[in-house]
Parts: sequence; C-alpha cells; structure tokens
Amino acid sequence: MELTLRSPQPTAENTLNKELAAKENEVKLEQFKTELRKSQFIEEIKGDLGVAIKLNPRKVRIIKKPWHVKFKNSLAKLFTKF
Repeated sequence: MELTLRSPQPTAENTLNKELAAKENEVKLEQFKTELRKSQFIEEIKGDLGVAIKLNPRKVRIIKKPWHVKFKNSLAKLFTKF
C-alpha cells in the first residue's frame, strides 16, 4: 500500500490571504522604519544641541529683528491696507 502525499492546491482564498498578510507586513515594516528614522533624527538633534544647552542652561535667547526689517514690514503693512 503506497501513500502519496498531495500538497493542497492553492485556492484563490489562500493566495489572497497570503498577499494580504504580505502587504500588512510591508506596512508594518514601513511604519517601523519611519519610527526608527524619526527617533534617530531626534537623538541626533539632541546630541548636537546638548553642547549649547550645557554651556548656557536655563537661558532663553530671543532673536529680535533688526530695525530696518521692522521698518520695512510696517511700511508694507501700511501700504497694503489701501
């Protein structure tokens, strides 16, 4: 008595499920890669800013516009109202 093993024939439903699972895995992979890149970018920024923060802790630096830029902007606002 000989037994032959038959592999199940791929049905449309099995193929569709496999493709769906593959696409879901690709989406998860892209989300993981995005999160990894984002965390690496944040760590890089924190690493570069660390030196400046260590030198001047608790000090806020306000960047003011020069007087000529303020003057130009006020003139632009004045003449664009009419």
